[in-house]
Amino acid sequence: MRGGVDANTRRPDQFSFKDHGSATDSFRASLRAIQKKHDWAAELLKNIDSAEFRKEEKLLRQSVDRLTRKRSHTIAGFADKQSDRLVRDTLVTNTTILREGNRILGDLTIDKLSSIQTHAEQISSSSSSSLRLKTPSISSESEEDNRSSIPFPRAPASKNQPLVVNPPCTEETPLKGLVTLKEDNPAEEQAKFKDTVGAFGCLNQPTTWKSTDGTIDLLSTFTSFLARRPRGPFIEHEYVADLSEGASFLNSLSGEEFSVALESQPATPLLVTNWSTVTEVFDRVLAPEFGFEEAYLAARKESMLDPVAEFVHSVLYSFGTYLQVDKSIPHSLNEREAFADITWPIIRGALRLAGIASRYLEVPIQGVDERKNAHRNLINEPKAHTHFADGVGLLDGGQAYLAEASVLFSPDPRKRHIDEYKLKRALRDTLISQIRRIAEESVPPSGTSVFGSTSFADKTKYYRLDFCGAFRLVQVGSMTVPITDSNFGGRMRRCLTSALDFAALIMQEKKQREGARDATMKERHEFARACTKIVRTTASPAAKIKKPQE
Repeated sequence: MRGGVDANTRRPDQFSFKDHGSATDSFRASLRAIQKKHDWAAELLKNIDSAEFRKEEKLLRQSVDRLTRKRSHTIAGFADKQSDRLVRDTLVTNTTILREGNRILGDLTIDKLSSIQTHAEQISSSSSSSLRLKTPSISSESEEDNRSSIPFPRAPASKNQPLVVNPPCTEETPLKGLVTLKEDNPAEEQAKFKDTVGAFGCLNQPTTWKSTDGTIDLLSTFTSFLARRPRGPFIEHEYVADLSEGASFLNSLSGEEFSVALESQPATPLLVTNWSTVTEVFDRVLAPEFGFEEAYLAARKESMLDPVAEFVHSVLYSFGTYLQVDKSIPHSLNEREAFADITWPIIRGALRLAGIASRYLEVPIQGVDERKNAHRNLINEPKAHTHFADGVGLLDGGQAYLAEASVLFSPDPRKRHIDEYKLKRALRDTLISQIRRIAEESVPPSGTSVFGSTSFADKTKYYRLDFCGAFRLVQVGSMTVPITDSNFGGRMRRCLTSALDFAALIMQEKKQREGARDATMKERHEFARACTKIVRTTASPAAKIKKPQE
């Protein structure tokens, strides 16, 4: 011991692959020892020996060097230096491969990693029988939007449990920066969430999700699905039952459950109920055979005293910035240009017809801000940064609609997954925020909802989220914006119809809130107490709390 510190314990900046030679050799040795017992080990060994993997080895080593310099952790040493190197390299290599080499190595499950680690321990013990593997630990200092490129393995809860490593980034979860590093205790989390369910019940929200005859309990189905879901950046771990297009939970339902899940949503109001001239204006301006020029000329002939005609004209005027000059939208538009000139005029115009105020371009999300700072003492602790939305819709000053968008052409597929995860989690925070806001003066209407949209390339999906014992998210519509002059009239008509259907749902929510009964003072106290019991449910770790400098 030197100065109270174990001589075998090394600082992160002293540890790298350069110190220990080829770490992949020990990893290969572990795989060879178990390849006869496990078919996946033989396949994995074959992939590691490929030329493509050797090209990646330099990148893997550089990544671990960056990791060990960045993370404030210590790695316990061993009495025997050779065993020390072997096991250390094996652990770090396994973790690195899991994140950076997933394209080559495929899906390494926790069980597979545990098998490899067990063999590494056996190799270690053969050199020194008195050695005992100690796993590295990390602090919970990572930000919620952690930007570390590689998650370091988390210390297990007990010595007998295998090392826990975040799952690899796959097509379903390419959420770099959203991986949780906290200790996972699903049973404890579910117990805490029961308090949230009780709080929502006190706030006049439904806490059951069953078919009309009560034979199908979708809440129990979701609970079972959640128990089987691997830990990682899945929106279900935020207690959001995702019923959007292609969602894993929706696809896991049986035929009867599928029908019940989608039939449990309120019907979309007829457009003619809110805007009597919509069909006539669309027939005159957006005929299927019209190109942009014909549609725009017809829109200019309409009376701007008709709000529907004004809406159509405003959208076509924005498209005319590009289509009057060329026959297609330029591929060079950046994200903000495409959203502001193409997608947002449609959504904003529909919201305006519905009497919904809106803002756009990097608007702070109130619900996320409240959630991230709920447990902070802002007198002596810094305020955590909130997330930002590309667009919002406002009801009585509160945010009831959030929008996320990407570039119109050749977007990064990873951004779609990240935006959808971010939007769905933010909608959960927004619903909690909105119910708290309503409960300050009124009894929150049963089934209070918030809304959102994600725009990826030329397609926009519309969502509605409410609470029914879990946060229930349903895709209520979609639209595909026309980006060329071909069949412009018919495609734009479908696009505007979908936007108006979505706006009609928000307008229906607005009317429901306006009709809410005023709460008595006793009810306000009960609501305020219930709001304090809505626990924070995010699966991401909390940001480090720093004391301000004096």
